[in-house]
Amino acid sequence: MHGVWDDDAVRGDLDRKWARGGFEVVGARGRPVGAIWTTDEDGAGGAPWSRLRELVLDPAEQRRGIGTALVRDEIARARRRGRGLRLRVLWASDARRLYARLGFVERERVGEKVWMELEPSADRG
Repeated sequence: MHGVWDDDAVRGDLDRKWARGGFEVVGARGRPVGAIWTTDEDGAGGAPWSRLRELVLDPAEQRRGIGTALVRDEIARARRRGRGLRLRVLWASDARRLYARLGFVERERVGEKVWMELEPSADRG
């Protein structure tokens, strides 16, 4: 089945990414509750994009608005710099609805994941 969460695969993937660096630790109520990682890249035709590579939150902290606030911050940061924002998310993930609500549009499905993009001029966020 496509889009099924696999704890071992996700943990191994995050461990490899964490070792590369670039994550910002997210805190709430005086303790770390997650991390976010965004990079810059050029899209088709050299168009500038920011890419939200990872957003992870402690499951106990989910559905409290933290993820929404973090994504809105990244949208604002990308817009200030004249960039679109793109990401890849599991097709079956609840996060897909969050991204759609914030104005991201599904562009391409590749296996169990879907690419979503928010153009620099989009009005939501």
